[in-house]
Amino acid sequence: MKHGLQAFKESYPEIQAIFVGTRRDDPYGDKLQFFSPTDPGWPQFMRVNPILDWTFDDVWGFMRKCDVPYCCLYDQGYTSLGDVDSTTQNPALLKDGKYQPAWTLANGELERSGRSTPSGTSDSLSRLSVPIRES
Repeated sequence: MKHGLQAFKESYPEIQAIFVGTRRDDPYGDKLQFFSPTDPGWPQFMRVNPILDWTFDDVWGFMRKCDVPYCCLYDQGYTSLGDVDSTTQNPALLKDGKYQPAWTLANGELERSGRSTPSGTSDSLSRLSVPIRES
């Protein structure tokens, strides 16, 4: 992500702020404000965190109601995407031998049950070629 933001900053130096989808219950999200500068060592932007106080259910309710495209892994039982070596399908979504879509998770507190380590590790799923689900 850092490399991508740096490339973006170089291409669009006039951009001063970026929208981020961090929530308070995300790792390190509890220390953020609705407007927070990027951390030292990162390309300098003002991070705008409009969904900081949203819950897992709030996010999925909005995405489904507004038909927002999303990564197809969420339809395959993943509820939290991160490091390729530590991200698995959420066991709370396994029903009758098949993983249900993320939005069917009954308890949003189990969102990260498919993660074995905190986010922020070096290899993210974004390096994979994963199609976006079009509604």
